[in-house]
Amino acid sequence: MPSNCNGQNCLKAVNKHTGKTSWEWVDTNGILQKAYYNLSSYISSNVLILPISEDLIAIDLTNGKTLWHSKKKYAGESFVDGLGNNAVRTYYDKAEKVHKVFLIDMITGNMREIKRFDVPKEGKKFVRTPCLIKDEESSDTICVTSVIEYDPVKLTKNHLLFWILPNSDFQRNMEIYRENKNGDGVTKQCITDKSRSYWVANNEVVCVDILNQAELWRTEMKKGMLTSRLMQDDKYLFYACEDENLYALDKENGNIIWERKIAGTPSRVFINREILYLVGGSDGHLYMVNKNTGQLISSQKIPYHNINAGKFLRRTLYAGMDILILNDGQNWHCYPLSQDKPFVFNKARLGKEE
Repeated sequence: MPSNCNGQNCLKAVNKHTGKTSWEWVDTNGILQKAYYNLSSYISSNVLILPISEDLIAIDLTNGKTLWHSKKKYAGESFVDGLGNNAVRTYYDKAEKVHKVFLIDMITGNMREIKRFDVPKEGKKFVRTPCLIKDEESSDTICVTSVIEYDPVKLTKNHLLFWILPNSDFQRNMEIYRENKNGDGVTKQCITDKSRSYWVANNEVVCVDILNQAELWRTEMKKGMLTSRLMQDDKYLFYACEDENLYALDKENGNIIWERKIAGTPSRVFINREILYLVGGSDGHLYMVNKNTGQLISSQKIPYHNINAGKFLRRTLYAGMDILILNDGQNWHCYPLSQDKPFVFNKARLGKEE
């Protein structure tokens, strides 16, 4: 978790049961200040990869030591994806005006360019970090990334591009969002489940079969998703929308199963057993919702809540493995979650560090 170590930004590994610090990774170069709060890291073989602007940092989770650190002259996407000990990240080289996709060895840090996308002289092109899946029948590694081509004179085009490693010349295109004049397109890194991928394109959720490069369903939502991201379990997709509602979509057909009023600028959604946990960014409340029915179990605030004084729950949290970790802007707090009764703040839970 992000923390402060003797006046410097740092990351701490903390025992979730005792709160005891196992190790500290001190940010001596001020890199964490540039981190996008909703970044997507990747973990494999006890190695954590953090994508922060020009930097890509690998940290050994057993001891908190920097395994390797790559710093380029140009910034990369705030997202990495991976398959086993291989990870991928897209960078944009302003000098060459080209997007470059690199394949990264998690253990050694060796990076190899596997794809590049030229940017037109007029307009812009946005290329996200690819998602990776393994074709179980052929054992091929399939890459799929979203590409937005914006021309101020012509229409904005959105497509997915598929290719197979190591043959990056073999590729197929598929439209993911209709041409438009507003610059609208894919706004989130995709998530995958076996051969399926799920995308947020403006205010639509789209399910794509990666192996067959085919759209399976598309659902239009009332608004887009800006501050949160898709969350899934075995049956549903959970979509924390900017219309201040949380939605559950059936993963098989995209039908909306239920919707529940929450708050604006919501956090990511987390699941523990049958309950969803998220924090409303506009009110600093913790929301707990039954994942199957959409029933609001509770909307709670910390006992010393005062949003005008900066005392409220932040959108960075975690729920899972029967624990709940919250951040009030000053401290992290961990609470046990009971299978029999929902979590409730009380006078004993004033958020003070023990």
